[in-house]
Amino acid sequence: MVAFGFDSVGILWLETWILNSNSPSRGLFKALGFRDEGLLRQRYFINGRSHDMRVLGLLNTVS
Repeated sequence: MVAFGFDSVGILWLETWILNSNSPSRGLFKALGFRDEGLLRQRYFINGRSHDMRVLGLLNTVS
């Protein structure tokens, strides 16, 4: 899916926001080559609590 987006569609970067507490998802995206872009503190309010969101990104390095 990543290769299709970069090679066929011409996407320049991909970005994902995941709950900071979701370590399995963070591990999956890092295994795919995504890098930490930052932390959005108290970005979402879910079930009566605020949650931090981790932003991860992957750049298409082919010029």
